[in-house]
Formats: sequence, C-alpha cells, structure tokens
Amino acid sequence: MEMKDKDYTKFTEVELYFVIDGMGGVLWRMDHESLHGRINITPEIQKDLDSMREEIKKAVDHTTRFGVTEPARDENGIGNDSYWTWYRFWDSWKKAMTDVQWREFDSVFSRDGREDSDIEQFLPKDRPFQKAI
Repeated sequence: MEMKDKDYTKFTEVELYFVIDGMGGVLWRMDHESLHGRINITPEIQKDLDSMREEIKKAVDHTTRFGVTEPARDENGIGNDSYWTWYRFWDSWKKAMTDVQWREFDSVFSRDGREDSDIEQFLPKDRPFQKAI
C-alpha cells in the first residue's frame, strides 16, 4: 500500500482526528493480532505499517494549528498532555454520537465537493483549543 502525500495544512480539525484515530486503530489491531499469532507481519506489511506511523506523526504535527502545544513525542510518536487533551476531546465527541447522528454526519462529511462549513453544524461548539493558529 502506497501512501499518497497528504497536505495536512488543508485538513480540518476533525479530519486530522480521523486520520490519527483511524490509522492508530489499524496499527493497534495489527499489533494485537500479530502478538496473538493470528496474523504474520511480512516485510511488505511492516513497510505499510511504518508508513502509517509516519502519517500519524505528520498529522499530529498539524494539531498545533488548533492550539495544541508543540506535540513532543516519544519514539512511538505519542504526544504530550496538550495533545492528549485534544485527542480525548474529539474521541469523546465521536463516541457520544448516536447511530442516527453518526449517519447524518457521515452523509455530509463523505459527500464529494463538501465545504468545511457543511459539517460545522455537527461539530462541538466548545472545543478545548478554540481557535486555529
């Protein structure tokens, strides 16, 4: 799987969260299944997983646009307290949605040609770091 270069400068706050959460979930599942012997991580798969880790790091770097302090990381790309406050806020927002709310959001979010303002009605009003920098 080849990763296309993404211009994270154009991603909205929630789009960055989805990149980080989605790829992070895949990495967690692959590591988990591998540790339990259910899948074999081939060199080709490992290369893809490493690419995903790099993409997560790039996306985390761009959270500073939304008020997260410089995301200091360890060797695994884990962010600082400011980053985790930001991540947990968005994760709680997503998990609090009902199935109906999620389908409504997703139908607008996934639409070709949507404007960022189209999804604003679904997003929380009080964000941990209110203003883009």
